[in-house]
Amino acid sequence: MITTTCIAELTKKTKIKGLTPKSWFIIIIAGFISWFILFFYSLAVVVILYAIFSILEFLDEDIYEIIGSKFKISANKFYA
Repeated sequence: MITTTCIAELTKKTKIKGLTPKSWFIIIIAGFISWFILFFYSLAVVVILYAIFSILEFLDEDIYEIIGSKFKISANKFYA
C-alpha cells in the first residue's frame, strides 16, 4: 500500500524541463523533419512548438488524453 500526504503526488506525470516525454518526442521529430524542409527556420519551428506545448500542458497535464478521446469511436457507434 502506498502512503502519501498529497494525492496530487500519485497522479503527477514525469516532466523534463516542464514538458512530458511525449511532447519532447513530438518536438524532436518535428524539428528533425523541418530541418530538411525549412533548414534555417527549423529552430523557430522548435521554439514555437515548445511554447505551444508549454502553454497546453500548463493548462492541463492530460491534454493528450483529451485530444485522443475526441478521435476514438465509442462502442455504441457503428460505421459500415
